[in-house]
Amino acid sequence: MRIAVIGAGISGMTAAWILSKRHEVSLFEADSRAGGHTSTVPVQEGKRTIAVDTGFIVFNEPNYPNLCRLFDALDVASHPSDMSFSVGCEASGFEYNPSALPSLLAGRRNFRRLGFWRMLIDIARFHRDAERRLDAAPNEGGIDDRLSVNDYLRESSYGEAFARHYFLPLGSSLWSCPASKFGEFPVRFVLEFLRNHAMLRVRNRPQWRCVSGGSARYIPRLTAAYKERLHLRCEVVRVRRTARGVCLDFADRRREEFDEAVIAVHADQALAMLDNPEEEESSVLRCFPYQRNEAVLHTDTRLLPRHPRIRAAWNYRIPAAGEGKVMISYWMNRLQRFEAMRDYCVTLNPGSALDPDRVIRRFDYAHPLFGAGTKEAQKVRDRFVRRRRLSFCGAWWGAGFHEDGVNSALEVAAGFGMGLDR
Repeated sequence: MRIAVIGAGISGMTAAWILSKRHEVSLFEADSRAGGHTSTVPVQEGKRTIAVDTGFIVFNEPNYPNLCRLFDALDVASHPSDMSFSVGCEASGFEYNPSALPSLLAGRRNFRRLGFWRMLIDIARFHRDAERRLDAAPNEGGIDDRLSVNDYLRESSYGEAFARHYFLPLGSSLWSCPASKFGEFPVRFVLEFLRNHAMLRVRNRPQWRCVSGGSARYIPRLTAAYKERLHLRCEVVRVRRTARGVCLDFADRRREEFDEAVIAVHADQALAMLDNPEEEESSVLRCFPYQRNEAVLHTDTRLLPRHPRIRAAWNYRIPAAGEGKVMISYWMNRLQRFEAMRDYCVTLNPGSALDPDRVIRRFDYAHPLFGAGTKEAQKVRDRFVRRRRLSFCGAWWGAGFHEDGVNSALEVAAGFGMGLDR
């Protein structure tokens, strides 16, 4: 068959890679590059080139099994990463790093704050109670699927310091969304993610890893099988089902027909390009709105914690002007574990806080938001594979991460009787 895949993120590239083993696959991408959230910037230091990631950066073997299988098939090497985390508040000057005892003790002034002690007690209680409540029946303190993060915090009587300086920054960082939006996430969805990633326990956490040489190294290997039919700067504006198959309308007014199509873009983009969508398609795709974020690669270390021992791989910042968009700075030297003459950071939504002379590159990314209707919408994912010649895949069918994108592509491939090994 002739199959069109729309969107060259991890979902679309993986679906195209598998389907191209038996079918003629064409992949269309509106951007000037393939990769989606995978983007690596080569930075020159003398005669040495350092590959700095700006989007997809880390994974681990227990929680990303299919991504690891894909990397094994593509012979993609990786190395250990660092996932330490800090929080800083501009208004109060409070900053801390709970990732290890030496980092925690570095902020000695914090131990004179009663609120800090209360927060540490709440963190311990949260880790102790979350798993119990996930497994409990509704009449025994279990968690209703519709309960939001904000409601859970109030219901459980957690203090303001725990919410403002720990849990909301943690979730906001993981899903790259404002703390106010994270507060609307279904808390069961969040706690199940944290438990699956061993983030509800202090010990025996998985080792996170980075792609050696930059995450973009997997892209040419994943697209090699269909590189002659990989079309960049080729925006699809309309997808129409026809009596004979599927017709794609392009921004340059071209038109092309295929037997089937895989729509591997963000849910809101998928809905926007669908001609005459079915009622279920509209209702489900509307359950996944997106948050736009600017990511800036730079060398301005003023957005990192002041105390060197508090600096972490992930550094969440609460602006003095109040929280709008999420602001987090990834200290890439530590996160990717490379040696360099300068400190390289990737900051989400820095606004005017950066020295413009220290900016290297700017990117625009969009991340899915999850709400009360997420779980119900995701239950019908199987009905969105080969649905009247159209299949829908994307990380939004899961928790929004690279493994979810691969899993979504595998589900589409399975609809064609194919997979990573067949």
